Amino acid sequence: MSSSPRLVQRHQVLVILLIILSSLVLIALWRNGPSYCPCSDQTMLYKPLGGGQSLTTLSLFGNTSLQPNQHQEQQEQQQQQPYCHSYLAESSIPRGGLGVYTGVAIPKGEPVQPVPDLCVYIFNARPPYTETSTHTWQDYRFGAQFEMPGPSSKQDPQVRPPRAACMGMVTLFNSMDNYDYATARPKAQKTFDTRSISTIHHHGGLTRQSHPGAGAISHYYGASSKALQDLHPGDELLLNDKSAWEEKATSSSSSSSKQKQPFPRRSMEWLHTNGWCLDHLTIQPSTDPSVGRGAFATRDFVEGTVLAPSPLQIFKNRTEFQTQRTFTNAEELLVNYCFQPQGSNLLVYPYGSSALGMINHAFDKTKINVKLQWARKHPFVNHLQWLNLPMEQFWHMYYPGSLVIEVVATRDIQKGEELFMDYGNEWERAWRTHVKNWKPIDHADDYVYPNDMMKRIADSGEPYRTISQLNGQQQKQQDAAYPPNLMTVCETSLRSDEREKSSTLEWNLSSRRSWPEYWQECHILESSTTKTTATTSKPSNATDSSSSPYWYKVRVIFRYSKKRNPKALCTASSDTHCIDYNVPHSAIALVDRPYASDQHLRNAFRHPMEFPAEMTPIQWLDSTTNL
Repeated sequence: MSSSPRLVQRHQVLVILLIILSSLVLIALWRNGPSYCPCSDQTMLYKPLGGGQSLTTLSLFGNTSLQPNQHQEQQEQQQQQPYCHSYLAESSIPRGGLGVYTGVAIPKGEPVQPVPDLCVYIFNARPPYTETSTHTWQDYRFGAQFEMPGPSSKQDPQVRPPRAACMGMVTLFNSMDNYDYATARPKAQKTFDTRSISTIHHHGGLTRQSHPGAGAISHYYGASSKALQDLHPGDELLLNDKSAWEEKATSSSSSSSKQKQPFPRRSMEWLHTNGWCLDHLTIQPSTDPSVGRGAFATRDFVEGTVLAPSPLQIFKNRTEFQTQRTFTNAEELLVNYCFQPQGSNLLVYPYGSSALGMINHAFDKTKINVKLQWARKHPFVNHLQWLNLPMEQFWHMYYPGSLVIEVVATRDIQKGEELFMDYGNEWERAWRTHVKNWKPIDHADDYVYPNDMMKRIADSGEPYRTISQLNGQQQKQQDAAYPPNLMTVCETSLRSDEREKSSTLEWNLSSRRSWPEYWQECHILESSTTKTTATTSKPSNATDSSSSPYWYKVRVIFRYSKKRNPKALCTASSDTHCIDYNVPHSAIALVDRPYASDQHLRNAFRHPMEFPAEMTPIQWLDSTTNL
């Protein structure tokens, strides 16, 4: 028997109503809260410590922990603000997680970041528990390849190259398997530039001779990136992931057969409504000179404004960052930039904001103007629901960047005001004890910071010293040796594997100049105020500005091994000397010898900040039992 037309119409209406209702539910969940809760009663996301309320409760239409219209008010406040220089939001690449977008037009070759990154180098952490190979950069990326001996060194056969765990935008960039989409490349701003001594590789005023904070902060502030092509507002920033692209390209029959994908971008209206602004904060010398740098507001903010987001990398056990060397600090410097929940061995590293790493502790509690909170945006890539999982399941689901925290204003903040937060009572007690017992290490006065020595040389107008002068082989130059912690490095435009035909080459200015990976240890053999005559049949092609005050002949000591480059004429283990001549003054610099920088000081302060109890899931307590 067939259904009547009226009954069919009723069914159609019901189906339409169900579709509309389901759509409203999905929209509410997407805008206001997690899309899934693993709790047995489907109400509490997780039970926090400290007797506080739960982070959020779920109803049919999403997050009800916010006050009525509070989410709408926050969106309206954000929409009233001007567009930002950069945004963090869900990537436009499918399954790309979070991505960074530019909010302004950026010409090719210009910096893409409103604030440089802070990089913290990891030297002795033990994988696989620390996952230090992910979300970190190579040692040479920002000029730290000289912090430890080279891979062929006999000083420490167990040495592993350090990794740069950077707080800021560079670590958040995505990449695609097509080189044409690359928009940015990491770059250390003005590294080793004697004409304008850069802030990167600088002690921030905390010197080992006079300050208990020496070695407690990273000297690698100033890591940035530059545009590889003209960028337009809304473009997603993508890395120059050439190696991955080439590997995939060779596996396909033809690169031209690849389907052309639209360039990853979002509208400025969508970013302004759904993204996190990344230029609310800037970094300057702190108002308290005793603490180095600080984070400052770039505009006026009202109470409750989210000032900075930060994805998290969570490490299972703090003990994995202890060192095994008796002549260095007992723990990695990264510990100082992590949060640790009370009663847990976990370390929580907020790698998505360099300014968060610069927010200082307020000993005067009236100065506190910011706090941390769990972020609620983008629930499809920010999985707050995982906080309720047992630790075994949590580690199975969790990956770096899958949880996000926010820095939020606890009161109105004026433009130019420094931000302060509470690191916790345990941290404050540890710091006061450290200050009380601190004294400079032996022979601290013999140490000179590389940037300080380079500035002296630049101000004096003198050339860098030759190896014979440094060795005191000339009687009148016995007082010419540099401090024992320093060594000379040179920029060489040719890698060791490119020196397959000649070991003596004239220095030339290449398009790769100023990238830190092209700096190598060197010995200066000769210096002159004029260029030298070529000693080989190679034609002269030195193209550095004629304004260079000095020209040098150097022996380049490559850190590459013969095993890595079997055709290279001169490597770290070979007897053949690589010689560069007509090297300009600007292509030479001084750096610390391995293990000589402040980061390795035995008496440097180490202690994580306290993760807020109201944000800590109870499952995180005694987490080592679930490893």
